Amino acid sequence: MHNQAWSHCSNTRYDADKYDLIFNCDSLPEMPIHVQDRYIDLILDRLEPLGVFLSINHESDRDGQRRVRDAVKAKLKLQSRHPFAMMPGYVEEIYVRNS
Repeated sequence: MHNQAWSHCSNTRYDADKYDLIFNCDSLPEMPIHVQDRYIDLILDRLEPLGVFLSINHESDRDGQRRVRDAVKAKLKLQSRHPFAMMPGYVEEIYVRNS
């Protein structure tokens, strides 16, 4: 099992490993849209064919922010979505690859 952090500000490509689970919490909506797009492309590049992307992020789309579901809708398929009980205003979403 790998535990590896990605830097969304870097062009560095670490290794070519694939992951069954990729997790993002409390950061994707705050990224500029062009950085979100690069981050999502990296997720797609690293996600195993049957892997899942787990997102726990807020629902705000203020100040030019884009919600996770809007950022990934053309690239990933939503499997489940519900309020995240530990943080009001946040949702837990699970995505898989589009077929």
